[in-house]
Formats: sequence, structure tokens, C-alpha cells
Amino acid sequence: MISRRFVLFAFTFALLAVGWRAPMSAPAVRVDFGKIYLTPTHLYVGEMYQGINIYDVRDPAAIRSVGYVPLEGNLDVVGTGTVMYADNYEDLLVFDCTDPAAPVVIDSLQKVFTGHTKPQPIVYGVNENTYGGSSGCSGSDGCGTAPPQYDMTDGGRNTGGSGGASGQSGSMSRFAIVDHYLYCIDVANLVVFDIIQPRAPKLVGKVSIGFGIETLFPYENYLFIGSQTGMFIFDARDVRLPIKVSEFRHARACDPVVVESERAYVTLRNGTRCGESENELHIVDIADVKSPMLLASHGLDGPQGLSVRNSMVIVCDANDVKILDVRNEKSPVPVSSIPVANGYDVIWSGDLLVIVAPNGLYLYDVADPAQPRQLAMVSNVRKAA
Repeated sequence: MISRRFVLFAFTFALLAVGWRAPMSAPAVRVDFGKIYLTPTHLYVGEMYQGINIYDVRDPAAIRSVGYVPLEGNLDVVGTGTVMYADNYEDLLVFDCTDPAAPVVIDSLQKVFTGHTKPQPIVYGVNENTYGGSSGCSGSDGCGTAPPQYDMTDGGRNTGGSGGASGQSGSMSRFAIVDHYLYCIDVANLVVFDIIQPRAPKLVGKVSIGFGIETLFPYENYLFIGSQTGMFIFDARDVRLPIKVSEFRHARACDPVVVESERAYVTLRNGTRCGESENELHIVDIADVKSPMLLASHGLDGPQGLSVRNSMVIVCDANDVKILDVRNEKSPVPVSSIPVANGYDVIWSGDLLVIVAPNGLYLYDVADPAQPRQLAMVSNVRKAA
């Protein structure tokens, strides 16, 4: 019989031989936050090509995570009422967000976007035979039916249905809702969907623009599209078939654009995949949309996303987020700065400012733009699964 003393000795010897190893905790990982979309109650934050984080922001000072949608190939999300639209590589997915914390896929339109090919079929809780479903497909391989045809001559804006977007996108967004139409851009096209029936969008058609288009901003009757070489202006009074009216060219650079009244505000940033240019804020006169003219350029350190209201521009820069009074476009006046470096994009809604940056989300109270007050910060560093 083995003695108790021998067992204790053997255990001690083995422990000394191999050493004590505490249980390994999951390493921390940093996820890449990207596009942002804000509704009156929730904030949707994309993880680049991975999924969508959902936060309850009814009390911005106590923002809390309430859900996550794993969605490969996703960059953008936008919504109307309780319906949300998101890209999944070349497909458009339709979500029922009656419970904003738990979106459910109810339909999709397949192969409507170019530039982000899906490596393999991905089905999110929808029967394979009906995936691509009730709203009809694009007519591409795998859809099985040709796309529906629509009368492209109706220049009026439909006044029925659910209205426009239920929230606000950042300046980096590629999706926008105007009246009852969803506009999306891929690398070369403006893609138009009829969403008069929000749960069953229909592909209307595509307008070829050219490669390198990146951002989309609707304002009044026009769509302002930022590209790597300039800003395109499309007349969207014919909501089914927007028509290009002009373009404003600049040096090759990545450039989001926002608009207020008769001014467009464009940021150019060098040292990126878009090419080399100056780090600048361009202020463009669009009083005549057919002939946009540069009014002024102002040097910055590395600008990205921006927002404008009442001639006040909030712009993400390399070292901080700047708030500028641009009533005199030739000589903008610094109002204040927010100590968030390398911000990617912003949404300015009421007194709330949402900033997405490399290290997470920041929420600020900007009721007094001269004295921004931080409400909350959400880190994008998490434990690995």
C-alpha cells in the first residue's frame, strides 16, 4: 500500500519539476470600430468587416452594450422605423429591429454590390431556399429570377409610407435614406433601392460614377458623394434616378464631405491608400451646384470625419477633435478642442457628440461648443473569446 507520505512527496516533486502554472486568462484584443449610426435610443457601431455593436444611449452618460450582430463583410448600417439595412459583402441584408438589441434577418438582396466578394455562402438564420427572399434578387447568378422592372420616369417624391431615415449617420457613411429610397455606394456605383415597403426593398437600378467613391451625404434635393479625386454632386429630385450635375476636383486623397446651406466642407488627408495630398479642410461654395468653387483651404494635421451645424464645424484631426467657427470661411475661429486623437468619424445630434476613434467611443455634451463635457467612453479593447 502506498503511504500518504509518499503521495505527498511525489506530488511535491512533480510540482517543483514542471513549475506551477496559473490558469491562462483570455488575452485582450483591440477590435476595429468603424462606421456609426445613431437613433434616438441606440447607437450602432460597426466592427470593420466583422459585425455591428449595439449600445443603448438613452442615458448617454451611462451608455451600455445591449447586443452584437456578427456580420462578415459589413461596413455600413442605416435604418427607417424598425427596419435596418446592412451590407454583407456584395449582399444587402434587411433586419427587423423591433427589439433594437436583437436584430433579426428577414430578407436579403444578393449580389447587388461590387468590390467586396463574399468568400463563401453565408446564411444568417434564413432558409436557404428563400434567402434573397420576398423582395426579389438582383438578377445575378444564384438569384434565380430577373430583377423587377420599374418606371424610371416618375420625378416626384412619394409622400406615403414610413418617411426617411430614423437616425443619423456619420460623414464616412456609404448609405443614406431619402424619402422612401435607400441610396448606397460601392466602389464604382450609386445603387438605388425602393423601400416604400421597408421590409421588402426592391432594387431600382445602378448609376455608374467611377472607381474610388467612398462617402455619401444627402442634403435637400442633392446627393454629395466623396471620392478619392473629388466631390460629385447628384440631383436627386428624381429619386429613382439621380443625375450627376457637377464635380469638384482636388488632389488624390480620401475625402468625406458634409453640407450646410450653400457650403460644402471636405477634408483631405495625406499618407493614406488614397494618395498624397495636403492635410486640409476645404470650404466649397455650392450656391450654384452646377459650378462648385473652392472658397478657402485650411491646413490641419490629419483630418478625417466631420460634422457641421450653424456654421460650426467639428472635425476629427490627428491630435484632437477641433470645433471651428466658419462663419468667415477665410478665417475660421477655433472654438475649442476635444482631447481625442486620430478620431475616425463623428455624429453631432442635438447636444450629443459621438466620436469613434482607434481606442473606442467617446460621448460628449456639446450644448456649449466652447466647453465640451465628456459623458462617457467605451473602450474597444476586449478579452478574446
